[in-house]
Amino acid sequence: MKATNTQSKAKHTQAPSIYRLIYVIALIAAMLLIMLSLSNGYAGEKTPVITIHARRYKFVPAEITVAAGKPVKLIFVSDDVGHGISVDGLFSDLNIIPGKPQVVVITPSKAGDFTGECSRYCGSGHERMTFLVHVVE
Repeated sequence: MKATNTQSKAKHTQAPSIYRLIYVIALIAAMLLIMLSLSNGYAGEKTPVITIHARRYKFVPAEITVAAGKPVKLIFVSDDVGHGISVDGLFSDLNIIPGKPQVVVITPSKAGDFTGECSRYCGSGHERMTFLVHVVE
């Protein structure tokens, strides 16, 4: 009788262990699905990154081309003094401080040319500081 009682206990202790294992696997799978859904696009597709330097009195590069409907990360870096950037139709008044890169992620919804300019006075050539975003299909 004792052997049967021990076998019965072993079966009862194995069942909760199996349920815990299934629970842990399901939890890991759910976390992976959430992480994938929060990423940009499907696995393997990465958001392109473009770094733009602001310096008296120009943006380098002064023009960029991006695809409509696709996210792109823009990193603005000041090489000298404080600058700002606004691009009508895409984003507005990003403050670019020396030593503190500013990041904006855009997903243009339509094709076209979008003009931007320095939005913070940076000296006598400030009005020449323009930026152009070409959005293509």
